Amino acid sequence: MHTGRLCGIPLIMAFLQISATLPAREISHVKFIMEGYDGLGIVTTTDPRAATISITYPQELEHTLMGLLDSFVKERVVKEVSRL
Repeated sequence: MHTGRLCGIPLIMAFLQISATLPAREISHVKFIMEGYDGLGIVTTTDPRAATISITYPQELEHTLMGLLDSFVKERVVKEVSRL
């Protein structure tokens, strides 16, 4: 959790993590889209051989992130998504 102040008002941001398995060739593609999508999430490769990534994202953007991941699953860019 990140805390700070904005114009004297306390600011608390909760960050969540989700894991995804995808074809190895898609890791850089997903990372590029996630991080270029106005800070939607930070992608970390957790296991390059299994092609597993971890996505850290602000809780406020969960709905947007899940919509994007659903699209990735439908397009077979992502095989599986699971909460950490």
